[in-house]
Formats: sequence, structure tokens, C-alpha cells
Amino acid sequence: MKKVSVKNEFLTLLSLEQANKIIADNFSWKRLIEKISIENALSRVLGENISAKVDVPPFDRSRMDGYAVRAKDTFEIDEIHPKKFKIVDSVAAGEFSKKLLFDSYTCIEIATGAPIPVETNAVVMIEYTSKVAENEIEIFRPVTPQENIESAGSDVMLGEIVLYKDDIITPIRLGILSSMGLSQVPVYRKMKIGVISTGNELTKIGEDLEYGNIYDSNSIILINLIKNFGGETIDLGICKDDLNEYFNLIKNNIDKVDLLLISGGTSAGESDYSYRIIKEMGGILLFHGVSLKPGKPVAVGLIKEKMLIILPGFPASAIFAFNSIVDPLLKKVLNLKVKESQKIKAKVGQKFRNTSGRTEFKLVYLIEENSVYYVFPIKATSGSISALERADGYITIPDSLSNIEIDETIEVTLFKDKLTIPDLVFIGSHDFFLNSLTNELKNNFPATNLKLIYTGSTGGLISISQNKCDITAIHLLDSESKTYNKPFIKKYGLEDKIIFVSGYKRIQGLIIPKGNPKKIQSLQDLMRKDLKFLNRNEGSGTRILLDILLKDFSNTLEKDFKEVINEIEGYDAITFSHSGAAISVKRGARDVSIGIKSYADLFDLDFIQLQEEDYDFLIRKSSLDKPAVKNFISLLKSRKFAVS
Repeated sequence: MKKVSVKNEFLTLLSLEQANKIIADNFSWKRLIEKISIENALSRVLGENISAKVDVPPFDRSRMDGYAVRAKDTFEIDEIHPKKFKIVDSVAAGEFSKKLLFDSYTCIEIATGAPIPVETNAVVMIEYTSKVAENEIEIFRPVTPQENIESAGSDVMLGEIVLYKDDIITPIRLGILSSMGLSQVPVYRKMKIGVISTGNELTKIGEDLEYGNIYDSNSIILINLIKNFGGETIDLGICKDDLNEYFNLIKNNIDKVDLLLISGGTSAGESDYSYRIIKEMGGILLFHGVSLKPGKPVAVGLIKEKMLIILPGFPASAIFAFNSIVDPLLKKVLNLKVKESQKIKAKVGQKFRNTSGRTEFKLVYLIEENSVYYVFPIKATSGSISALERADGYITIPDSLSNIEIDETIEVTLFKDKLTIPDLVFIGSHDFFLNSLTNELKNNFPATNLKLIYTGSTGGLISISQNKCDITAIHLLDSESKTYNKPFIKKYGLEDKIIFVSGYKRIQGLIIPKGNPKKIQSLQDLMRKDLKFLNRNEGSGTRILLDILLKDFSNTLEKDFKEVINEIEGYDAITFSHSGAAISVKRGARDVSIGIKSYADLFDLDFIQLQEEDYDFLIRKSSLDKPAVKNFISLLKSRKFAVS
């Protein structure tokens, strides 16, 4: 096989409307009908109208337990003037009576659902009778003709269309089909959709994960998204970035599917074969690149008249691309009456920016203040799958807009049918202590709906100053006073807005490999040329602490701060979590990082203490009456957590 040339395919980005039109114009699939047993018909789509072959019910039947009578024999009866009736027969459901009522004031005992005997035209409920002898009753309420009788065909009449083509078969509809005696049901054959995940970095769920690899989450996501449309999925597994493997996988399976979904390998790198394999196999590349963010690298092509839709590899990008590209196609060709996602109006709580020039989807969360919804962005990359769980929904920013300002009203598409506003919103720095605390809160009060967003200390201060959260936790060292946290309350104008709750002490320091093979002793060693360092993100309490310590160290050396950090190999390399700092050292990617001791202990690493710090809580005064906030404070002050 010849080598596929490498080139940038993103020459022209199509609008979403253009892309969907090209897909609709080129997708070819014949919707066939098959008959299946009624036992397997749940959630399938009817391929034909269903007309009743019999009346339902097929005979006049009793709606009550009681006595079948001639209505005229009861017309003069009331509670003061009851009448005695002779019982001449008894009939149960599934039986019928051949007895004829030759005499007046005779009746037939009848069960619910039993056929109405000849010459009777009403049923007296058993509650309005009294048995006076073995074969005799007294009736003390009159009935009218046809009272308590369900006529033949009153539910479904012979020849009536009861269900229509394209109806989705529900348990109730199964009951209707069963009532007409149908054992075989005409349904549309399911569309067979193949799913492939690509990438050398992917590991199958359940297997051991090597460093640098990730578990394949896209397959399970796409397979279950397809199931929402009633499709039949064929999981074709993981394909490594190998051209021959890729070629053979598609060649051996393209005839087995109606549509092929591939995730990954659609960017412009040398190992991104997905879109280029279409041309290599003699297919047609319809387009590559859509004006979406996330979702730009979507590619669509045809091989042997079968359509391939290639989605980005990052989970969030893949989901948004599926919803924008695959969702409209399936709804159209399957003619599905799919419930649309719920949308609500909300005021913008923080400015949104669209700098990409593309239609942009932004994950958001919502809070409620005085019966008004406010929407805030969730900072997440296209690779973040957990951000989708934390988000309440998303907003769509058209490519024609660059900014959406605070207090503007915008439409939010919700991920769930019902919006549940959190009882407590926490935004701030993460810690093991907080994990234990929130877990205890959920155990004690299971109905509590928590929203926990970890932004670092500075992000928490900004959020609580903008009324975006109820509680934040910070560990910020003030460079002037060399004290923790309290100076920042004044700096952010929070004196009258929050209460301060002391947390606890934790230890910041250098995280190093077990046994300290490179003999690191102090902060000064970071300037050694044989060490690779991993820093924390700007705005985090750990980064602020490091910079203060390095500035003090610079003064000791009588050097400029910038000169010192320029000598640190990896100062500009960052991670956003203590876990990331520890893992990089554990895996040998870095010789040293900075973080808290508990994470060094967690990963069995050595640790050099730099400074003890305070991890404290700020609680918004306007949130103090919330039951969840009261419970949080109570736990903070409890003996188990020992916070004063």
C-alpha cells in the first residue's frame, strides 16, 4: 500500500448548515420492514399501520361483579322498595351462560369480564344487592339499559387503525397489539451502525492502563447515543494508528454496516489516518472541517456508497459533534419523533467570549437568585468527560457573535429533562479534607444536591465575590504580610459579604521520587540543569506560594526574579492539580514538582517540606439560611472534622 501523504485538509470550514445538507444529500439507506415476535418488539418502530382484525372486546361484557338483569324489571325499585330476584345461573370470565330469562324478576350472577347473557341488558353491581337465600337476592337500586356493560368494539372496532407507521412500540402499545391477537409485528429493520475508536493511546476498559494511555470512553458513549435512536450498534473496537490495520478493519466491515462512526484520527497530523483512508480506499471525501467549537475536525466521506462520519477524538468534542452532525441525520432518515432537549432562559453571570470565529458550544452551570437563573461557564477542555457531568447544559454562541455580556439573556440547552438547582455551590481549591467533608454531607443528607467546581484559590475568590457560589476554600499567602488568606478578604472587597471559617493546616513542598535519586535538598536545587521541574497553574495557591518563596530566594542571591525562574527547567510547564504534580514524578516524566504532602504520600513518593499553610473556608452571608450551608457549617464544627 502506498504511503498516505501528509497535508493540512482544513482548507475551507463549512457552516453547520452546509455540512448537514451535504450529509442529507449523500446518505443512502433503504428502510426495510421485517416481522418480529411481539416479545421482542419493545421500543422498535412500527413499519406499517396496524388495523384491528377483531373487535376489542369481541363481545358485550360485564364491567362489574354483580347480576345480569333486564333493566325494565328494576325501574320501580329504590332503597325503600327493594325487589327480590331469583338467581337462575352463574357465569365467570371465560364462560358464557345459555340460560334464558323466561320469567320476570330473574337474574344471572356474573363476574367482571364475563359475556353478557342473552336477554339481559344491564348489570346491577353487587354492592346494591343483598343475598336473602341460596338462590335469591334483593335489589335496592334500579339500573338503566346497558348500565355496567362494555359493548363489543367499545375499545377498538374491527377495521379501526389503532397504531400508525413510525410509532415507537411502548409497553402500553404492546398491550394493544396483544389484545388483537398479534404474535408478529411489522417493524423497520434497525439501522446497523459500526463504531470504531482510533489511537495508539487507547486502552480497552478492564485492561491495565500504561502511563501515557487513556481508557476508551468514546465507544461506550457513541454506542449508547445510538441506542437512543433505536439503532443496532456493531462495536468494531479500537484501531491503532496503523494504516494497514485501519485499511483492513474498514474493508472487512464496511459491507456489514449502514453507517460507520469513527472517533479520532481526523486532525491533520501524520498519524491521523481516518479522513485520509477514505481516499486511499477509493472513496469520496465529502468534506473535512466544520465551523464548530468543539468539533472542528469532523470529516465525512463515502466508501462503497456507505457513509463514514469521523468525529474528533476528545470526548466532549465527539459528543457535541454527534449532536450537531449525526443526531439530525438519524432523526431525518428514521423519521423519529424524538423529544427535544429542554431549553430555558437565563441571565449571563459572567462574560462569555467567542474568539474562534466558529459556532461555539460552552458548558455551563446555573444558579438561582431571587427566582432568576444565572448562567456561568465551566472551564474545561475538549478532553474533559467529567465536565459534562458537572455541567447543567450548554449555550450556543453563533459565529457572528464575539461576546455575550453580563446580564444579557441567553438560551441554555439542558442536559437533563428537569433542571435541579444545587442546594450548595462550592467553587475553589480542592483538597482531600473537602472530599471527606462533602462525602459525609451526602451520607448524612442524601437528598442534598451539591455542585463542586475546582478552580484553585483565586478562582474561588473571584467566584464568591461575583455571587457565583455559596462557599469557597483558599490557601493564599500574602506576599507583604506573609500571612494566609485573611488579607485577600479585604483585597477582594469581601469584608461585609462573607464569614471566615478557619480550616486546617497542610504542608506544601517538593514532590520527588522515592529514595531521592537526584539528591534534591532545597528550593535552590530547582536551578540545577539536570532537573526537570513541573509547576502549578497561575492563580493557584501553590503557584503563588512558590513565586513568593522564589522572590525571597532571588533577593538572597541578589538576582532578579525573572533571572532565577529562567534558570528553572520546567518553570513554565504546569499542571492544574496536586494529583498531576505527583503522577508526573511517579511516572518519571519530571524529576520534581510542587504540591501538598498528602499527594506525595498517596503515590508513595518522597517529600521535602517548604512551608505549612492554612486551608480556610469563606462562606457567603446571603447563603447562611440555606439548609445545605447550615449542614456544611455544622459538619465543619463537628468533633469528627475538628474545625473551630
